[in-house]
Amino acid sequence: MLRPARSHLQYQRFVIDELHIFGLLGIKPFADELQWITAFLCCDLSPIYAALLDTYSTLGRPALDPCDLFRSLLLMTFLGYESLDDWVDIMRRNPLYAIVSGFDPKHVPGATTLRDLIDRLYDYENRHERRKARKKLRRFRTKPTKKYKKGEKAPPRHPQIVAKLAARFVKGRLAGGRPEDTMNHILKQCFVMPSAQLGLLGNTQELILSGDGSQYKSGANPLGRKVCDCRKKGIYNCKCPRRFPDPDASWGWDSYRGNYIYGYAAYELTAVGGKYDLPAYILFAACQRHDSVSGLVTLDRVYQVYPEFSLRYFLGDSAHDALEFYRYLHHHNTLPIIDLNSRNKGKNTLLGDITIDELGHPVCSKGLPMVYDGACHGRSRIKWVCPLAERGKHKPECACTASTYGRTFYTKPDDDPRLHTQPPRGSADWKVLMAKRSGSERSNSRKKADLNLKNTRIRCSHRRFVQISMAGMVQHMNAWIKEAVANRGPVAAMLQQLMPLLPVVA
Repeated sequence: MLRPARSHLQYQRFVIDELHIFGLLGIKPFADELQWITAFLCCDLSPIYAALLDTYSTLGRPALDPCDLFRSLLLMTFLGYESLDDWVDIMRRNPLYAIVSGFDPKHVPGATTLRDLIDRLYDYENRHERRKARKKLRRFRTKPTKKYKKGEKAPPRHPQIVAKLAARFVKGRLAGGRPEDTMNHILKQCFVMPSAQLGLLGNTQELILSGDGSQYKSGANPLGRKVCDCRKKGIYNCKCPRRFPDPDASWGWDSYRGNYIYGYAAYELTAVGGKYDLPAYILFAACQRHDSVSGLVTLDRVYQVYPEFSLRYFLGDSAHDALEFYRYLHHHNTLPIIDLNSRNKGKNTLLGDITIDELGHPVCSKGLPMVYDGACHGRSRIKWVCPLAERGKHKPECACTASTYGRTFYTKPDDDPRLHTQPPRGSADWKVLMAKRSGSERSNSRKKADLNLKNTRIRCSHRRFVQISMAGMVQHMNAWIKEAVANRGPVAAMLQQLMPLLPVVA
């Protein structure tokens, strides 16, 4: 049972009054602490109440405000703490953290209450099945022995899965509800939309999203726990079914580190068109799932969740280099900027003596790549001219045509959107857009390194996803704080109002 929701204005007044009282007692925040305190005061988490209302019973003892519990978990992630038990102990010893969370410093909730909120944030209806899965015996799976080169992506387990998914989505059989929907709804309403209003995502009607996956190691033992009596019989290397503390974890190839990881995979679409690299949607999947599969599902969800935005460019690495992936993006009027997979490079004949190189550029009979000369948008084609020709002057050493204009050739992206991209692959515009793809890698690095997610030993998939999603929300808040330092945005305006009201340590 939930009490009536406390408004965001009431929360702001509570924090300001409590900090003023503690300031009179000699407990004063530092100037840098006041910046993130102001960011939390500006972060309206009211949509969380409606999003979690169905997960609470209409009977029983009134529960604590889920907005305050969520804010406490968000503050824990913001400050880089890992353990819920340690965090509760820190809030009880440091009243500043309890106040910013929205709690009375004398009545800080326990770690079990915070864990209960995490259960409600991710697939709450199947919480009992998750508990049963931990007790279920499963077949022991050894670590894969086949290795790939460092930087090389593992191929999809099902080669035709991308084509099948793309065909299904194009026909309108959209991806249905997923367990990540609640957290992504909160991410959109409380963080992405405010950042969009501040212009931190770039032009939302020509949005640029970059997609990339990242592996997260599980804190559970991949060998599981033996329940058989083989050890008593002198058999120490048995393959009997075992009980695994983290049944959702699996082995997957990490191309960045060049080894296998036992854990999960998170696929993120990052807005890289603005000054900051900010997450827009995060999908959780098995560690061995290929990025092309996760990318299709995530894009399909983004088209549904963000009808206010218009996705202009999608940036991806070579793992997304599949013909059906390009056609799916063209179906939604999105231009793909995707690196070619080394397995699929080669030369092909286009027309007579004109061939095509590995970048998709036409090559003339002399073996010279033809020069890009603009796009005919009305006819959906790209124009290429002879590299030895000048306007109205055809050099004599080139005998491919008698025209003074030089040899001209056209390619149509609709014929092969993978090779004939728009802008052309390898052009200056293409390189500028492709350079923005590193924003996905920076976003993943901030979560793992700056927010310390790589060291947490979580053994539950739903708790790991909530932690990853909150790290993405913290990235938005850090961008708001940076804007406040530059005296821009609502955080800067509120900071100017709070400075004379609250006692601050110089």
